[in-house]
Amino acid sequence: MPKTDRFRALYVLKYLWEHTDEEHPVTLAQVQDHLSEQGMEANPRTIDGDITALQDLGFDIIRNRSTQNQYFFASRQFSAFELKLMIDAVQAAKFIPREQTEELVERIAGLANKNQSKDLRRNLFVSKLKDNDKNTLTMADWLNTAINQNKQVTFQYYGYDREGKKSLRFNGYRYKFSPYALVWNMDSYFVIGCRMRKGENCIHKFRVDKICAIQIEEEERLSLPENFDLTAYCDSAFLMYGDETTDVTLSCTYDVMEKVIDRFGEDITIQPSEDEEHFTITEPVTACSTFYSWVFNYGGKIKIVAPEDVKQEFHELLQKFL
Repeated sequence: MPKTDRFRALYVLKYLWEHTDEEHPVTLAQVQDHLSEQGMEANPRTIDGDITALQDLGFDIIRNRSTQNQYFFASRQFSAFELKLMIDAVQAAKFIPREQTEELVERIAGLANKNQSKDLRRNLFVSKLKDNDKNTLTMADWLNTAINQNKQVTFQYYGYDREGKKSLRFNGYRYKFSPYALVWNMDSYFVIGCRMRKGENCIHKFRVDKICAIQIEEEERLSLPENFDLTAYCDSAFLMYGDETTDVTLSCTYDVMEKVIDRFGEDITIQPSEDEEHFTITEPVTACSTFYSWVFNYGGKIKIVAPEDVKQEFHELLQKFL
């Protein structure tokens, strides 16, 4: 018996995995032709026996009984739709370098059969805004390890100088930080945790792609403040950078409803206005330039109603542009 015949059932399994699904079943004759191309002799009866053995081992191979039996591999770890979602996420993430994006898309597409993977690969688009190095993923991996080990980390943090070049903050000062969660928001990775500032344990966040020279320390992490709510913190902190939050009432036209929900979530309380053209919401935000720029972006369709000091600060900021 040729050596390859010993592995015939594995070749049958590989062929069904790579080429079949519910929409693309194959006949025993097609499987036989494939085996012949691999240099193995087989007849429909032996192939049917191989498939039965694979089914007995737990592989979800379905037989459509008809005048000509057809077979396909049914259960897969991910559906084609789920694979497309993963590919979309990889393509959209700016912190994944272009070269690694292409590699990941190819590997994700490889989880599908060849009929599906062709459709998945056609969607490949890599933004020019993607990062060029693997620093973000490396730092995220270190931070994740520190979180799992309940350890503090130290690192340096950089910004950009007047020439647009990377420059370490505070002459290379090493931050000491207790990481608790990695958050992907606004196409960037953030790490949320706490650090000691002026003798107090304060919640803080850092952009992971700006972290460098990280080191995991032996000391255990500082404890999070009591009643800290990560979800609430992210809702108030992201996009509206700062530390303290204020309840702000906004008057909005109905055509920006989707944008408001994208920002504050579906659980907001909407109060219709008497003019039937506007609605108001009251939400906690960090009243700072980033929040004001978000309001300004909608050209008067979103207006600050209260409190008065936030309205005044926004008015004073607008005067700087005149």
